[in-house]
Amino acid sequence: MDTVKIGVIGVGWIGSQFRRYFEEVKNHKRGENLFLYDSDIKKSFNDDITRADIVFVCLPTPRNPKTGACDISIVEDGVMRAVSNGGGKIIVIKSTVVPGTTEFFQKKYPAHKFLFSPEFLTESRAWEDMMRPDRQIIGFTEKSLDSAHLVLSILPKAPFMSPWGSGTYNPVRITATEAEFIKYASNIHFVRKVNWANSLALSAEKLGVNYENIRKGMSADHRIGDSHLDVNHGGFKGWGGYCLAPSERLFIFNDDHYKIIKAENLNNKAKSVLGWKNGKIIIDSITAMGRRMASELSKFRLSKGRSLTVTSDHIVTVADKEGNLKEKIACEVRANDYFPVVLDGYTADENIKIRLYEEVDLSSQDIYVEKIPQIFADKLKAYISNNQLKGFRRARHTSAPFDACLKAGINIDSQRIKTSISGTWIPAVIKVDEDFGRLIGYYLSEGCVTDNRVLFTFGYHEEDLVDDLKSILNKLSIKFSERINEWNKKPSIRVIKISSRILSAYFKKFGHNCTTKQIPYFIFHSRQSVKDGVLAGLLRGDGSIFKSNQGNYWTINFTTTSQLLAEGVDALLREKGILASIAKVKTAKTRSDNWSLDICEFENVRVLLLLFTKRQAKKVKILGGRKIKSPAYIRVKNLALLPVKAIETIQKITEVVSVETQNHRYITSWGILTHNCFPKDLDAFIQFAKTAELKEIAQILESDKEFNKALLNSQNLSLNEVSHHIDKLEENLNNRKNNHS
Repeated sequence: MDTVKIGVIGVGWIGSQFRRYFEEVKNHKRGENLFLYDSDIKKSFNDDITRADIVFVCLPTPRNPKTGACDISIVEDGVMRAVSNGGGKIIVIKSTVVPGTTEFFQKKYPAHKFLFSPEFLTESRAWEDMMRPDRQIIGFTEKSLDSAHLVLSILPKAPFMSPWGSGTYNPVRITATEAEFIKYASNIHFVRKVNWANSLALSAEKLGVNYENIRKGMSADHRIGDSHLDVNHGGFKGWGGYCLAPSERLFIFNDDHYKIIKAENLNNKAKSVLGWKNGKIIIDSITAMGRRMASELSKFRLSKGRSLTVTSDHIVTVADKEGNLKEKIACEVRANDYFPVVLDGYTADENIKIRLYEEVDLSSQDIYVEKIPQIFADKLKAYISNNQLKGFRRARHTSAPFDACLKAGINIDSQRIKTSISGTWIPAVIKVDEDFGRLIGYYLSEGCVTDNRVLFTFGYHEEDLVDDLKSILNKLSIKFSERINEWNKKPSIRVIKISSRILSAYFKKFGHNCTTKQIPYFIFHSRQSVKDGVLAGLLRGDGSIFKSNQGNYWTINFTTTSQLLAEGVDALLREKGILASIAKVKTAKTRSDNWSLDICEFENVRVLLLLFTKRQAKKVKILGGRKIKSPAYIRVKNLALLPVKAIETIQKITEVVSVETQNHRYITSWGILTHNCFPKDLDAFIQFAKTAELKEIAQILESDKEFNKALLNSQNLSLNEVSHHIDKLEENLNNRKNNHS
């Protein structure tokens, strides 16, 4: 029997265990009696699978993003390849499929024999599970029962096996449909067990008893066991799938504020993310989030210096050259796949006003409002001292305490405010326009803060930038001081200083030094002219223009030590349809990494040159070059399709972040479009139950799903919420019983 020719389609982490088993244990030799095929050409598994007698299909079945149902299209392609040269093949499906799938294939290809063998390998101990399985099940159709015995005889033995021979004790014969059901039922049982354990743990916590003691006492019963009763697996409650590496970024909304954060900083304040639907950016609701420990990550290095790191079993979104999107499991991504990058953004086009007194904490400061008309004396009388009232009534002194003005109901939006007696008057409200956008850009590129000062530092030769900054401050009626520092008795640096605790606290929100800077949230909500103003301040301060070695080809560069700022600048550029090349660099002069963005395509350089000053742009006397499309990516409408340059497998225990969104696709680092993180099994079986008109079963499973979302989102449910979940389960079960009584 060991001479039977074996084929494996899909040499991922499951298929690779079968390869190892037949090579190391059964002594099969590739090309003689072992044939391997994988669609990823980099794996170099392209054997003629039709030469095999028995073919194991180990392919992914991702969730349909619209219905949640199990998508068997990849398995169908694998089966077609296996049966392409005629009849007589034994096809063993190892992929997770809904009940009835094997019978479907048997009817479609009656010349072949189809079996289903559920896979129960765990990622962390796949080889051990392969060699010492708890159960070895070969589900059969009416036509393939004899083949089931043959397949069972060549696989590792287990305490429970099916089908047993007719002469053995207690024969068990499980059909393919029953085996498919067993796979789903096993997975969903563990989901429900995790939820039940969390229900008990939360109840114990509210009652003041130790859940760990309860767990140990329960698990001592061999019928229950300890599996899946640990309610703080990885430090977090609930069940979930694998997803983003902690360093990846997300574009989230907190209280309608758009912000870029690292995945590791995601919390339950985030209600929505930037998503993708029907070719457009949308604000997509987060339906669940969680964290888990993963042992293997896949890092995809793309063209233009972009990359994405996810767990190897995460579902990613890829595209073909025409821009047709589809989902793949990360470990199945091929070298000829493309990752889509969104060349678009969230456009609110809002007229925004910043109320500085609402943006910073002023509770510990004595704040004054300038030029309050004396007609408000009677309104203020109840909220200020007699001495303050006398001073206010004097013609030469019309400022009033900030708190008193608010309590008196006086509108201060057109006034200026300051701290104490010596502070600088600044507008209480600032209109966000192009000039203010440039001010923000200058701060992000050339500014820093102390406890009570905002400093802007320029080179002595950058007089045009200093004049522009001074013009903006004068327009806002903000006083400043200017000084010139010398080096070796020569003018070296120009410094603009604003003495204001309020303004200092406000700017500090966007980073207090060069490594913590990031684009303010309201910029992404602003009009394009404001966004261009921010880009102008950033490029004038930290940008550069340099010429290539040949011809009049120019490159615009922006470099920063803040990854979040680089991500924000890239987002603003992508909104303009500009895709920069990104590189992480480190020089001898810098202690930390720098993020460098290069823009070199002719039309993009022409557009961005308009944001520089005349002094900076005049070096480009002739902007030559043909309007050549970049060979680094394919542009399809508002998507840039980036080819995979390299795939790196990282074997490291890492806490990863899971995100589930309503519309399934969302935007992550450097604009890369990706897919939901949570596993498909529960959703697929819910859809199966609905299709089979098993309404009560679907309701029970949906209740489990909702309860898990609450666990992952809040991590702190009340006893009433736990009791409500248990009552709901009992109600659904009773309905099920009554309908069948």
